[in-house]
Amino acid sequence: MKRRMEQFLGAFFLLVASSLSFAATVSVHINTGIIGVWKTIDESTGRPSSLIRFVERRGIFFGTLIKTFRQPGEKVARCTLCKGALRNRPVEGMQIIQGLRWNAENNRYEDGLVFDPRTAKTYRCRATLAQNGKVLEFRGYFGVSWLGETHEWLRYSR
Repeated sequence: MKRRMEQFLGAFFLLVASSLSFAATVSVHINTGIIGVWKTIDESTGRPSSLIRFVERRGIFFGTLIKTFRQPGEKVARCTLCKGALRNRPVEGMQIIQGLRWNAENNRYEDGLVFDPRTAKTYRCRATLAQNGKVLEFRGYFGVSWLGETHEWLRYSR
């Protein structure tokens, strides 16, 4: 009887430990899903527009514009409408997304801000992973989410 109880408890603890390990692995995967480089597409031409790199710091996600795709002879874009220290600064290297937080209940990243260097305006934003993490549905909006636009960004691999 004692032996059976020990076997049962051993199996029970093994089951609990493996379940917790699996849950932690899934949680880490979901929470790091946005991390990496994403390619934006110019919707008017269908061509790649830029590359955005997402990083995570203390549970908050930030995006930096690391590259713009230019036509031959086209100069590096600068933030000509920006004020202060950002005025005329090259857009490549600018942190344009900040404050995104993972919301497991809604299965998306929320409560962020996105800065548009073309207009020097800041909007609220959220992002949702789609197609097994290959697509990022990025929504920028003013005030409430239905006053905005959603763009699909593609996970970038060299």
